[in-house]
Amino acid sequence: MKIEQLRADYTAKLERQEELLVLTEARDFTPEEETEFDTLTREIKDLTKKIEKENEIEAAKERIAASKVSRGQAKKSEEGKVAEKFSILRAISQMANGVRADQLDGAEGEMHQEAVREARAKGQIVSGFGVPSAHLRAQDAATAATAGNLIATDLDSTVIPALRPKLVMSSLGATALNGLVGNLELPAGNAIATATWEGENDEAANTDPSTRLVSLTPTRLAAITTLSKQLMYQSSVDVEAWIRGELSNAIARAVDTAAISGNGSTIDGILGTSGVNEVSFGGVAATRAKLIDLQTAISVENYEAMTMAYLMNPILRGNLQSLKTDTGSGLFVMPDPNTLLGYRAVTTNLVSKVIDTNKTACIFGDFSNVVIGNWGGVDIVVDGYTKAEFGQVRVIINSYWDVALKQPKAFAFGDNIAYTALS
Repeated sequence: MKIEQLRADYTAKLERQEELLVLTEARDFTPEEETEFDTLTREIKDLTKKIEKENEIEAAKERIAASKVSRGQAKKSEEGKVAEKFSILRAISQMANGVRADQLDGAEGEMHQEAVREARAKGQIVSGFGVPSAHLRAQDAATAATAGNLIATDLDSTVIPALRPKLVMSSLGATALNGLVGNLELPAGNAIATATWEGENDEAANTDPSTRLVSLTPTRLAAITTLSKQLMYQSSVDVEAWIRGELSNAIARAVDTAAISGNGSTIDGILGTSGVNEVSFGGVAATRAKLIDLQTAISVENYEAMTMAYLMNPILRGNLQSLKTDTGSGLFVMPDPNTLLGYRAVTTNLVSKVIDTNKTACIFGDFSNVVIGNWGGVDIVVDGYTKAEFGQVRVIINSYWDVALKQPKAFAFGDNIAYTALS
């Protein structure tokens, strides 16, 4: 059975239980009503398990697809072999000791030369060491538009990383556009064609469909880190993996955050884009009815998709897991931490829990409508002089991104949801 049908059955049975509870508020169940209520309870539990299994299957498919992308097929191209041999630590170490980017040899030199050719074709200049956009590949733990070639998924790092928010845009299905040149405008449907009833000889009304343009314009995103020369001299597989992961995750976190809530200037994100449906939660705790209102707000805009999902902060998920559907059934709004009202539920601390004073947000929608664009790969500048007296090297990464929504009406959110902090 398809997951959308499972969700529909789940909602219908839950609503029928609610009807029975309303009918019997002032009296006891009749034997028939009690039998029906018990049957519905068993069926709801069974549907919850089936929906969870379908979500697990979808997640497995995503992991398999990502694995195929990162590993490639059995026969790897020469280009892929170069990428595997590439070491960002080796490139940084050489440049910190006075080697220019255009003097690098081996895989590092080939990677840089490819980035320079790409930049030249687009009228751009690589000021440091370049990583071409063709090598920006999706990773399991990062957004689909991350600087993927800064991560090597086949390196087993024993360096303990810092705890960081989970990246979610890739797993939610955001669309990645790499290697862009100039500003990009994507045509999108705006208004549909309509038919009108007219008299026999009346002039027909103009009912043409209309379109609009979704614009993507590059905005600079920079990440800076400081490495000790001693660390580079003691280079190993572990250190290489750690440095790649730290730099890439810094970029990916910023892109994911911008996709959710904007960057405060040029990127609006889901929470700030005009046209996204907003549902007021009244500044109080979330209720089942308000969570359903998020679905309804999208449905009345004629948008339906089986890939829709909820996105929220973990603290809101915790509140929902302890929220009962009513006072008598013993059922909870979110019995499965990965499913909410029949749809997939994803959590990350990149959804702020302090949007307003002690308020957080909940987003529902089809995240394939999020478009993440990257221009010209990644430019890595190595500064071996500013902190030379401390035996340190500064590494500056510049990249250019934008985020836009193809169909804002495919999303709904509430950003004034009160929550209960950890007890």
